[in-house]
Amino acid sequence: MDAALIDALAPRDAPDWERSFRAAGVPAACLQTLDAALAMPQIAARRFLATMGDAAVPTLPFRIGGQTPVPATGPRSLGADTAEVLAELGLPDA
Repeated sequence: MDAALIDALAPRDAPDWERSFRAAGVPAACLQTLDAALAMPQIAARRFLATMGDAAVPTLPFRIGGQTPVPATGPRSLGADTAEVLAELGLPDA
C-alpha cells in the first residue's frame, strides 16, 4: 500500500496536491517549516510573536480585553543557569 501511494503521489509536488485536494473539498495543507510558518502573514496580524531583547518569543493564542498578553521577561541567556543546575545535581561546574 505504501509503495502504491508513493508512486501515485510522486509525480506532483505538495502545493499542487494541496490545491487539488482543496478544489475537491478535501481539507489539506502542506507541512511548513518553523521559519515558513512564522513568516506567514497571519502570525504578524495576530501579533503572535513579541520581541524581547534580541529574541522573538510567542505570545498567548488569545486576547484579554483586546490586549495580547506577552511574557514579563525574555528568555535567559544560554548557559545562564548551568552552574546552578550542576550544583543541584552535585556535579562540578564545567
